[in-house]
Amino acid sequence: MALFRHTKMLLLFANIGIVLGVGVFMAGYFCPPPTLASDHNLEQAGLEKAGVDEYGPQSSPPFEKVVFMVIDALRSDFVYEEDSGFNFTRSLIKSGSAIPFTALAAPPTLTLSRIKAMTQGSGQSFLDAWLNVMHSADARRLVGEDTWLSRLKSERAPEKKMVYYGIDMWCMLYPEIWDRFETVDSFYLPNFSEVDSNVTRGLGSELDRDDYKGLVLHYLGLDNAAHFGGAGSSIVRAKQVEMDDVVRQIYSGLERLPHHKNTLFVLAGDHGMTENGNHGGDSAAEIASALVFISPKFKSLGMALPNPHPHSSEYNYYSVVNQVDIVPTLSTLLGVSIPVGSVGVYIDELLALFPQAGDQEGVLMRNAQQMISLLRLKYNLEMPADLGLCDGTCLCGSDRVRRVLCLWERFDSGEPGTAWSRDPDMQDALQLLKEICVEAQQVLGVPHTNLNFSRMGTGIALLSLVVVLLSSSLLFHHNKPNDSDRLIAGIFAVLQGATMFSSRLVAEEHHFWYWTSFAWVVYLGRSAPGKARTIVVFLALLHIAGQSLNPAAETPWGAGTFLHVVLDDNPLWLWILAAGAHVVAARTLSESINVALVVNRSASTLLVWFMCALTVLFKMSSTHTFNPELLDFLPPRLQSTFTGDVGDLALWTLWSGLLTLCILLLARRQSASVNHHSRQAILTAVVELANVYLRAQSRPKSLILFLIFDLQMQCLVSIFSTVDAKPSTISLTVLLLTQSAFFSGGRNNSLASLDMMNGYNGISHTDSMLNVILVSLQTILSNWIGPVWWSLAGLRLLSVTTISKTRASSLQAFVEYATYQALFSAIGALAMMVSCLWWRDDAVLWTVLAPKYVNSALWVAFHQWLVNGVLCAGLWFGVAM
Repeated sequence: MALFRHTKMLLLFANIGIVLGVGVFMAGYFCPPPTLASDHNLEQAGLEKAGVDEYGPQSSPPFEKVVFMVIDALRSDFVYEEDSGFNFTRSLIKSGSAIPFTALAAPPTLTLSRIKAMTQGSGQSFLDAWLNVMHSADARRLVGEDTWLSRLKSERAPEKKMVYYGIDMWCMLYPEIWDRFETVDSFYLPNFSEVDSNVTRGLGSELDRDDYKGLVLHYLGLDNAAHFGGAGSSIVRAKQVEMDDVVRQIYSGLERLPHHKNTLFVLAGDHGMTENGNHGGDSAAEIASALVFISPKFKSLGMALPNPHPHSSEYNYYSVVNQVDIVPTLSTLLGVSIPVGSVGVYIDELLALFPQAGDQEGVLMRNAQQMISLLRLKYNLEMPADLGLCDGTCLCGSDRVRRVLCLWERFDSGEPGTAWSRDPDMQDALQLLKEICVEAQQVLGVPHTNLNFSRMGTGIALLSLVVVLLSSSLLFHHNKPNDSDRLIAGIFAVLQGATMFSSRLVAEEHHFWYWTSFAWVVYLGRSAPGKARTIVVFLALLHIAGQSLNPAAETPWGAGTFLHVVLDDNPLWLWILAAGAHVVAARTLSESINVALVVNRSASTLLVWFMCALTVLFKMSSTHTFNPELLDFLPPRLQSTFTGDVGDLALWTLWSGLLTLCILLLARRQSASVNHHSRQAILTAVVELANVYLRAQSRPKSLILFLIFDLQMQCLVSIFSTVDAKPSTISLTVLLLTQSAFFSGGRNNSLASLDMMNGYNGISHTDSMLNVILVSLQTILSNWIGPVWWSLAGLRLLSVTTISKTRASSLQAFVEYATYQALFSAIGALAMMVSCLWWRDDAVLWTVLAPKYVNSALWVAFHQWLVNGVLCAGLWFGVAM
């Protein structure tokens, strides 16, 4: 018994150590980017002449004020393709009043990062991914940062104001900028109407006023609608039409009102989105956003372009620029200095606004000078630089920084013999300046690397200690002869750890889990008796079907695309299968409640069917709001009954029923008359009640997964009841199916796969810390539904195999089972951490490994610690024993 207590304490401390190790490593991984010591002291930084005329007077800027309209998640094709809702905007492009671009954002494609890129023009760090979801003004505040907003406020018409309407994030970032503002809450994603109507409400009166020089608008509704309905949803199309009408309203004001004759209108998306409506990663659909410069002045340039544009699989339409290029371009067009940290390049097509070649040279020269000064400061370079390795054409070997400085020295020397100095039209000079800016941008645009190796090393050491302790516990405290499954588990853990050192395998990790889990199912068939092997074949077929339901159709079986096309074209079948999932759940839950609470079978059946009906009612009401096209098979009158109020009432009634039944079951557990079979029924009932809650947290297609999971569970119960399944066998089965279910549910190692839809279920539109915590937990849970389901199923499997054992044997079996879970979690996290250290000097550290590490941290903190360590352990010790 003393040895058993020692093992339990070791397991407890191991779980704490896993979380601590991952947290310490994260603190060293996601450090803030290094700051330039003299960011706010231009003279010391050598930037005192950036944007200031050194070679002659600066020409008059073509614009005096700006209307900067940001539409969140405005993917490029939403504006430029034929089936978009931006008909008026496309008419401006066709008439030459608007000049369109595709602006490429850098990952992470999150709103906070993109606002900083569009205002500062600087490369961002992955730390912004955390700040984007951290609902804290203090954490986000960037008072004193150099932006085109601050330059416009301080350098042009001090009597004029800076005005803002939109989401509160801009005011959190730059509170000192705005003289007049109205904000809307960016927290409650289900709101995609008021967040836009509240912005547009005061637009007409603002256009009539002439007391401001900068009007910034940020519309969030399109992004919110896409998060819930997907990029192809009818509500997304409706938002496009609504936003196009706002463009019409602003442009009409520019044409109609005299005080807007020198006003530039910029329409910009902060990022794009996937077809599922998410973003955060670096896919073509996520980084491509629309960017349109609009003014009646542009008609004189003769730049009318044909539209609509044919579809591009890369989402690249018209000229492609970098998103940070907005900053120097906008600064120049408004006649203010370029922010000192900008890595943007002035957009070439807009040079036509400066008709004189000398003015164009001045524009590019100021851009180049600012970037050269930033380059010197960032790399701590003295001038003149040592350019001994550079030849006459500025080929300086692999040193790209020296090449940029060499090109600048070549221009700045002004030697009469150079080709560009003899060009009367200055075309060679302009081309050389463009090359300098582009080369400098490629050097300066490298992501910041500010790793704290001592913290990272400490985290690795902690996880290594945990792995050693847990391995020792399994080898010495739970040593069993002829346990081949233990060896197989070790092989799987080593193989999974090895895949973390390949960026491609990390990006496509789902393939590893699909194949290993399928191989394990086949292995179970080999060891099962003859009758059970037929069940294993059915189990394998179910496994293939479940993997094919991945929303991204990323399966090794090739059936995913076909299956999704069938369900999309025939939504009635989707709901039939979803109903089937509830039928199977109702049968199991009814039987367990009947035994656990000793109630009439008819009463338990009626109660369970009522709760399942509430779940379906809530899902249909939610679908009617966000994906109404999935209910087109119903009569319109019936569809109209599925309102949001009906859905909320159904959800709260469901939650109340689930909570009441859980309390009754736990109270029944305390009864002295409860035997082992009753305890098993109580455990099954509690687990199935939790699974009903999980169904309410799923998208409609994911409901089919529950049908597959339930059938797989029945197959496994049949198999394990005929063989002497060891804790190692059950643990490995649950581990593999848990990982496979994570990817089958649509998740992967990109931030774009994080589904926000169900995090707000049942939570009111109140921006309180409690609501933020609840939404965060519910969002993570809704993205880990498959893993949570299988972790709870593991308790049922373990209960089946220990039903005839003593209390001490059952406790020891669970501790061994939980030790395997913790060890596998520790090995996976440790391999990820070592991989990050291994790739510390490669770009994949931020593009591939950083989002994977975020997933690993969530696996540890949420799934291992909260689900396995708290929920499952609490259910086993509090109910099963």
